[in-house]
Amino acid sequence: MYIAPQPIFILLIGTGFIGEGRSTIFFLSEFQGKMLAGGVFCMSTKVKVFVVGRPGSGKTTAVRRLRELARERDWIINRIKDYDILYSMFQAESNLQYKKFRPTAHEGFDVIDMSVFDTALEKLEKIVKEEEKKNATKEELIIIEFARNDYREAFKFFDLEFLRSSYFIFVDAKIETCIQRIHDRIVSCPATEDNHYVSEYIIKSYYYRDNWEYMGSYLKKVYGIERRRIETVYNMGSLQEFISRVNRFADTIFTVRTHPRISIDGLREFFRAWLRRLSKRRNVLVDDKFEDSQTPLAIGDLGN
Repeated sequence: MYIAPQPIFILLIGTGFIGEGRSTIFFLSEFQGKMLAGGVFCMSTKVKVFVVGRPGSGKTTAVRRLRELARERDWIINRIKDYDILYSMFQAESNLQYKKFRPTAHEGFDVIDMSVFDTALEKLEKIVKEEEKKNATKEELIIIEFARNDYREAFKFFDLEFLRSSYFIFVDAKIETCIQRIHDRIVSCPATEDNHYVSEYIIKSYYYRDNWEYMGSYLKKVYGIERRRIETVYNMGSLQEFISRVNRFADTIFTVRTHPRISIDGLREFFRAWLRRLSKRRNVLVDDKFEDSQTPLAIGDLGN
């Protein structure tokens, strides 16, 4: 994709540049492609979407539809599930005496030490944050999928800005319906990535809590999340109705306006190199070892 050259206004205020206590405005006319290559500006958008709800509620169906819509728009798709983290922890314990897990039918497992749920969420947040740091050549949808008995406690593992910049789909259904759906999918086809077995025991003993009121009303109040970023779906109707709800919410997600994201480390390195060139050209001494307080304070919006 061709990116037209646009002026970038940068205001440098502080000491240690050219003269003490002076303010200098530099106008740089650069190709944004050059800045992209240098790792300073990334013009892509990374959108995080939490898809949560107890097993059997319909999370996988919602995720499948989001992925279809993302592919239609040529977005990069990155799905991060805590089930994969839990399963790897279960496998790591398989050669030892089980202490935190126990195997179940259909190659499944039950968690018997509930602290592993917290460990999995800590690992999940770290994985997502690492993914956010990577440069992307185009828009990317990061789907964060997990199930917990208490989302009030679960979201405490994520920092405030992480949550405020995310979208949320909470899928709910009656416990007995969830159990039946899990049974039906295991009977109808073998276990796969999206078709794993969850025992009736763990659903009734752990996933029994009603999170509807919290996800529908309190999540936005507690964290200051915009209401448009949260969708709660009671998935007890037809598949068509459910998909329709996901489609409407997806319209909000995929109409996000793309803004440049700035790598602070890349920006500092860009200015160090620029100041060194200026020093040689003007034959003046320039201090390029500026501290955080001397980081450029304002960057003009790029062509918006």
